Amino acid sequence: MSRISLALYGGSRDGDNPVFAEESRALGGLIGRHNVLLKYGGSAKGLMGAFARGFVDSIRDYQSDSQLYGVMPHKYFFEGDVEALGFKYSLTETMAERKAYFVRDTQAFIVLPGGTGTLDEVFESVEIDNNVKDAEGNRLPVRPLYFLNTLGYYDHMLAQLKHSEKLGFISSHSGLEHFRVEETPAALYERIKKEMSL
Repeated sequence: MSRISLALYGGSRDGDNPVFAEESRALGGLIGRHNVLLKYGGSAKGLMGAFARGFVDSIRDYQSDSQLYGVMPHKYFFEGDVEALGFKYSLTETMAERKAYFVRDTQAFIVLPGGTGTLDEVFESVEIDNNVKDAEGNRLPVRPLYFLNTLGYYDHMLAQLKHSEKLGFISSHSGLEHFRVEETPAALYERIKKEMSL
């Protein structure tokens, strides 16, 4: 089976409830069982670090063919404890370069709770895919974004987007219908496994 390429967006902090990190790590452990190239922000800290630890543990425990690849701007290198997990990584000059790498040749995105950086990555991914057409003028498919909605973290964001769409500020083909939202790691994993043929 060919390797699936996924990008992970998630917080560099743990949040105020240990459930955020626990569920991020659990999801990483589930995804890491399969043949996946996972591109992510490179930090060993926060929710992205928790996911990465679960992912790396699963590669070892299940002897899977998955690969973790970190991409981080130089300015965050010493803060992120990048070398702690022993995976391959690249350093970029800017955040824009990092985001460009995330979306290149990626089939889907996994989104954990996170702050403004995570939201920036999510909406840039939406805009990149929004209204892209082939040479014949056919709209190309939008890549799915899989949200782990731990403790309802994204409920308010989703409500705002629906409100904006209702008032005519977001088009019906903007890509928001490709948001896949689940409340638990197990439910999101099963959806990813089914839809991405892991």
